[in-house]
Amino acid sequence: MPIHHRILFVVASLALACSCRTTKTQEATTSEAKSIEAKTSDGGPAALRFTNDDEQALYLQMMNVETNAGIKVAKDQLHTSRGLVECRRVGSLSPCTIRVRLTGLEISATQPLVKNVSPSLWAYAEELRPELKAEKLVLMSLLCDYIGKKSPPYNITSVRCEVSLPRMADEMIFLGKAAEELSEGIRGEAAYGPKLVTLTGAVSCQWLKISPRTPCIVRAQAGGVLQEKITEMSPGVAAEVARSLSQAEADHARVTTPLASSSKSPPEANQNIVAALTCLVDNTKSETEGKRTYVCRAKI
Repeated sequence: MPIHHRILFVVASLALACSCRTTKTQEATTSEAKSIEAKTSDGGPAALRFTNDDEQALYLQMMNVETNAGIKVAKDQLHTSRGLVECRRVGSLSPCTIRVRLTGLEISATQPLVKNVSPSLWAYAEELRPELKAEKLVLMSLLCDYIGKKSPPYNITSVRCEVSLPRMADEMIFLGKAAEELSEGIRGEAAYGPKLVTLTGAVSCQWLKISPRTPCIVRAQAGGVLQEKITEMSPGVAAEVARSLSQAEADHARVTTPLASSSKSPPEANQNIVAALTCLVDNTKSETEGKRTYVCRAKI
């Protein structure tokens, strides 16, 4: 399919989806966008660490789920386990559970946390994003890195587990190069200057029958209206954004549908995913340190 035909297709889908968005996204303010990642460390999101004992127990729990699902984990070697934290408000209770990511879009059924760390998880999420205090369901990313005694050149055995990116059930958060491309794509006529700038727009990604590529385009929004100009993302970043949006869509289906399947097949060819974007560009250190950071929230 010629690129201009693909672009016309995704533009139509993108315009349709964004016309149905609520004014909440359209009226995003700088203070609201800033709360996407209120605390940063070296330009990235502040993560919540577990205690050493909890990290060991959590990693073993996640690894057991992986091996029970048929995933081979090399003994005493470098390994990373990833998961999803679900925190819910159910009456007077606020329990948090985890799911372990398996292969592709597959994810395990819910697993209990190794200890009662739910209060700390809620406190972390609400400190980073105060608007989550009003939510009954909050998701976070979970990652455990294991270094074994057979992991040269390391001569230690270590586990590090952390939680990051607190978000609503229908969101995905982008950092780094992906956030930079998304932000620049929806920048429009916005001037930066040494300040925090909030940008809004939309992103659309499409799976094609005749190509392994997954083209994604972005459009800026001004005054609640999508602008005419479109920007196609670079292939590598587009693939990352498309995978993440697919994961967010699959996660949303699992955590919001009672008795939902624990796995989901990859998107079919020509599937189109559209998300509204709110990006925060922090230029406060651009003049003094030559550094600019980007954070984007995509709402599917």
